Amino acid sequence: MNELLRAIVDDPDDVDAYLVYADWLQARGDPRGELVAVQVALERSPDAELLAREAALLEQHGVDWGVPADATVVWRYGFVRALEFGDWSPHHEPGEWEASLGDLSTLWTAQPLLHSVVLTGEVKSFGVIDAPKLSRFEWRTFGPEPGWRASCDANMSAITNAKWPQLETLDLWFARGDGYDSKRLPWMRKILAGTGLGTLKHLALRAFALWPEPLRSELEHAKILPQLATLDLSAAIPVDESDLRRLRDRPAFRHLQSFEI
Repeated sequence: MNELLRAIVDDPDDVDAYLVYADWLQARGDPRGELVAVQVALERSPDAELLAREAALLEQHGVDWGVPADATVVWRYGFVRALEFGDWSPHHEPGEWEASLGDLSTLWTAQPLLHSVVLTGEVKSFGVIDAPKLSRFEWRTFGPEPGWRASCDANMSAITNAKWPQLETLDLWFARGDGYDSKRLPWMRKILAGTGLGTLKHLALRAFALWPEPLRSELEHAKILPQLATLDLSAAIPVDESDLRRLRDRPAFRHLQSFEI
């Protein structure tokens, strides 16, 4: 990361820093510099011609800047602040209708100011997650499906080793249980230990098919628990989980503002 970009990451509200970066990019023939300048100008004074130019730049170069073509995106000053990508339909069976979101490994370096990422579907690769401004990360998946368990392993490793020093909300939704859940135990233990999650306040580990016995007994003593304001262990389909529900009455959980099971 060069010094001009670092200045923006350090102070995302410094408009002058964006304009200096825009000049530097345009001097090197990088069209993203024009996008930065156009979006700064639009915020100051909306203009139909500028809006058309913004749309053209995003259509032509958005994918080059790490943004999936079908994603719902919030841009500001040439950088993505919020991204929502993927969908599923409740009218088919798992495996037939989960969206394939492709390779997202370039997203993090291309968009260092991401604040919120919400994903629904199979991800080929997260790569190395380095997101200094990310506050919310949500991934909903039915996996693992046959043929992509290796990528699921790599993605869970990427999540548990991610650098996101401002993360406040982590929401992982595994809506299908097929015996693979026991292999997730090391990753879930790392999350419950709070490794790299010093600012986390809201944790959801949903439909984990459903919470193998080893983790149920460890949950009350999880190192991350005291820092949490909310905890969500709910399932996509209601199940009889009386032993988990009894946890609500334990002293370790009484500080929670919300505890869903």
